[in-house]
Amino acid sequence: MKIFVVLSSLFSVACLIFFNFDWLAVAVISFLILMGSIFYYGFKDSFKSDMKTIRLNETGELVQATVLSIKQTNIYNGEDPEVIMAIRVQEVNGSSYQATVRGTVKLVDIPAYQPGKQIEVVRDRQDRYQVVLKDPDFEKTQELHRKLREIKKAKLDKKMAGQVK
Repeated sequence: MKIFVVLSSLFSVACLIFFNFDWLAVAVISFLILMGSIFYYGFKDSFKSDMKTIRLNETGELVQATVLSIKQTNIYNGEDPEVIMAIRVQEVNGSSYQATVRGTVKLVDIPAYQPGKQIEVVRDRQDRYQVVLKDPDFEKTQELHRKLREIKKAKLDKKMAGQVK
């Protein structure tokens, strides 16, 4: 962030001295760039978390877990609070491991996420510690992703067949 502020300042000075821009225009542009960078750095983790949740609900596998603890983060999505949960994920072979899940839970569903309760979560197929809450439309999301992947594969196969002579 510091380097960004320094580069922005140097750009502003260059615009004033070398390009003879109006100082008010440079001030407004600098202010907009500063606000944009503050917004980006303030919310980039939230964007990454949302993208991870979407990706895992498209490609991940459904597993059972037990809630060990739940804590609110004081962030809300409308009326629904964001929570961080410590969970114990049960493997098919009987073993288990602990993971942390962060996500938004509907206010009326909070009793279903209390310690000791069994929940369904989605985990990454390659990295079992990457776990997210199950989307209410999990089955539809997975089916749509499968169909889109088949369409892309068919297009690629068709393209590759046209190149072979």
